[in-house]
Amino acid sequence: MDKRLNQLTPKLPFNITVENKIKHKAIYKLEKFLHDKFEDKRINGEWFRLNKKDVEYIKTQAEYEEVI
Repeated sequence: MDKRLNQLTPKLPFNITVENKIKHKAIYKLEKFLHDKFEDKRINGEWFRLNKKDVEYIKTQAEYEEVI
C-alpha cells in the first residue's frame, strides 16, 4: 500500500489521508471492479468524488472474495 500511495502522492496539489487499506488476494481485479463501479464519480484519473456510503461499500469489499 505504501508503494501505491507513493505513486499517487507526487501528482497531487494537496495532502491526503489514508482512510482504509485493503489487502486482497486479487487486489488488481478488485481495483478494476471498483473503478468500473464508480466510473460515473471519477473526477480525474485515479480520483473519485465519493460519499460516505460509497466509502463504506469499498471497505466491505475486502471481506468478499466472490465480488470479483
